[in-house]
Amino acid sequence: MTKVKQLKENQVRLINNISKLTNYRLVAEVVESQNCGWNAKVGDKIVFSGPGWILPAECTNKENTCLFAVSELTPFSWMLYDRVCSGHDPEDMIFKRVRCKDPGVEHCGWGQIVMEIRAELAE
Repeated sequence: MTKVKQLKENQVRLINNISKLTNYRLVAEVVESQNCGWNAKVGDKIVFSGPGWILPAECTNKENTCLFAVSELTPFSWMLYDRVCSGHDPEDMIFKRVRCKDPGVEHCGWGQIVMEIRAELAE
């Protein structure tokens, strides 16, 4: 087991503000969909808690979630952590759209979706 001698300033800031993350949801909403093998439609949503756990009951498709879509959302989760723990408005992210990892039919894949990402206050 690795022993930590001293926490870095950013780690302390994370620890001091981590509870604030539970006040938010990270929502990825499909805004474009072409030949999606997961059958995602415009308006479908993938929802995560602020700390990063998928919330199936709040997702449009409650039975399954596509790995190619979810894998692209990790940077947005880190942005939410960073903005909340730094005292910035997490709903004011500059970069808000991402494509799934599937290359699309024209590149030997299934299809492709584009998602718009937003932070929302948890209800």
